[in-house]
Amino acid sequence: MSQGVADNAPLFDTHDVFLLAHFKSTTSTGLMGSQSIWVEDVLQLGLQHNFVMHALLCLSARHLQSTHRHPPLYNYALLEAHHLNHALSSFNKHFQSSISANQDAALAASFLLCFHACATVHMDAHTPAFQDSSLAFLRGIRSIVGSHHQAARRGVFKTLVAPPRLTRRFVPRNVPCTGPFAHFIKLLNNLPPMPHVLENRDVYDECVASLAPFLALAAEQDDTRTEDLELLLCVLEWQAFCPAKFVGLVNTHDPITLILLAYFYATAGSVLAGAKSRWWWWQSKPRYMVRAIDEYLGSAWTVWMDWPRAAVKKL
Repeated sequence: MSQGVADNAPLFDTHDVFLLAHFKSTTSTGLMGSQSIWVEDVLQLGLQHNFVMHALLCLSARHLQSTHRHPPLYNYALLEAHHLNHALSSFNKHFQSSISANQDAALAASFLLCFHACATVHMDAHTPAFQDSSLAFLRGIRSIVGSHHQAARRGVFKTLVAPPRLTRRFVPRNVPCTGPFAHFIKLLNNLPPMPHVLENRDVYDECVASLAPFLALAAEQDDTRTEDLELLLCVLEWQAFCPAKFVGLVNTHDPITLILLAYFYATAGSVLAGAKSRWWWWQSKPRYMVRAIDEYLGSAWTVWMDWPRAAVKKL
């Protein structure tokens, strides 16, 4: 495994070797796409780029915390924090320089950190419970692919960054006139013409319209769908392509945008309910996000949260 190690690659001590072994044998089995992407290609990238290796070890430590029921061999939370800090700081420096020569490494770190963000459903006291950093990493993947088209055509992650193929086959084209979509639109139309609502109405309309086909899919309760990975990629694509203004409103805790985010996670959880055990990093995220948003908004928005709340109770 020493072949291809860069001069600035991190030195492994005992706990890092343990985390690496766990990633290869266990963590990697529940990530997207072929396991060989993660245990061969990404591992090699990690040996060449510090930020990839730190992201990989951070994700392994997070996975160990979610699965370990016995006294841990190491302090996994401490190891996770250590590697996350180094992954983010070194990745940020990498992004500020040119990524054209290392787009696979940038995509590897973005995917690993996105998985970690989805798997992290318990925040510290200083972080809002509904803070969704996975949005930033997914939009980063979109940016990398958009700026470097060869990543989609020939790179390590070509099967994950190519446009999902099932949209025309499984996601309904018609906008539903009943169900959760219609309920949300009715509530939105009944709001008084407050300046803040009028100013952001175009964002609300754009996001709910793009989410409407998935809401219809969630309402179908169709157990015959088999292309779970394609469904997951469609769901993640929605996050990656949501408007920048939507992300800004989420970060400022705009109630209607947070409700839209709850609708998204309730929808995604419902659509992928039959396959959630395939992706350990995803399985707790929808329920957690809906409950966190519901708790933050409180009784004033109870009616708006009726459908997301009911949907995640079934997961």
